[in-house]
Amino acid sequence: MQSMLDELNEITKKLYRIETHQAMQRWKNVFEQISIDIEECNENINKSDVLGILQMILLAAQNKDYILMADLIRYELIPLLSK
Repeated sequence: MQSMLDELNEITKKLYRIETHQAMQRWKNVFEQISIDIEECNENINKSDVLGILQMILLAAQNKDYILMADLIRYELIPLLSK
C-alpha cells in the first residue's frame, strides 16, 4: 500500500507541473492497482467512498482539469487510503 501512496504523490507532483502525459501514464497503472487492491482493502476504508473519489478523478481527467485531478488525489484519495 505504501508504494501505491508514494506513486500517487508522484502523480500529483507531475499534474501540478503540467507533466500530464507522464502523470496520466502513471495514473493508469495505479488506477488498475487500486481497483485490484480495493477488494482486499482495510475494513476501515469505505469502498464506496474510494469509488466515489475515483469517479470524480476520472471525470476531472476527461475534462482535462489536471489541477482538480491532482487535488482530488492528494487531498481526498491519499488520506482515505492511508487510514
